[in-house]
Amino acid sequence: GGGFGAPTQAPPSYTPDTSATTQSLLQFLKHQKARGLEQVEIGHDHDNGVRGLFAAQNFQQGQLLCQIPSDCALALSDPNLPVDDAPTLSHGGANFWNMYWNNPQARTLWAPYLDTLPTADSPQFDPTPDFFSPEQLQLLEFPRIIQQAQQRQQDILTVAAEQGLGPTELQFATWLTTSRVFAIAIATPEKEPDGNESKDNNDDDDHAKDEKQQQQPPTMTKTQTNTIRVMVPFIDM
Repeated sequence: GGGFGAPTQAPPSYTPDTSATTQSLLQFLKHQKARGLEQVEIGHDHDNGVRGLFAAQNFQQGQLLCQIPSDCALALSDPNLPVDDAPTLSHGGANFWNMYWNNPQARTLWAPYLDTLPTADSPQFDPTPDFFSPEQLQLLEFPRIIQQAQQRQQDILTVAAEQGLGPTELQFATWLTTSRVFAIAIATPEKEPDGNESKDNNDDDDHAKDEKQQQQPPTMTKTQTNTIRVMVPFIDM
């Protein structure tokens, strides 16, 4: 009840995001059979204006907040390739730019999600040391952080030159993906070496081979675990 002494509910600490792009994303995810979207809400924090996910109800420990189908995740690398095509975060940024942002077909398909991402002139853009000048980097006073930032800046220039991208656009794409990426492990079957079995027309040999194969236990397919980076709509707000 709401009588004297009853606990009062704290006012929300955020303003719900009712923009057209956010509503389009929600409709897209509902169509993709996402679950629990009514339990959490995209909003802007009252204190700093930062956009994020906020609980729209109380949750028990271990309770799922929401479920986004894996088909909605944007992979930043191809786990089926024999080598990792995104060995660095800069490569992941380049793949995002080429595979989604600058790909007309993918840009249309994923528009409900891509249109919610911040741009360089957005209030949601918070520059990291990747964007710092050499003088600004030195002010950090932490050698390890300075070295990592310098290495990332160099990686961006190298990958941009290799893939014919503008350093500025790759710098932003790398920030965009790095700020909201998730690393997941997936199991993929290993390719078995081709066998060189000789064949003949001897029915007796074929019969004996069939009996031998029936007596042997089934061969287990070998698998290996690869880690790929993905971007997940709604979760990464």
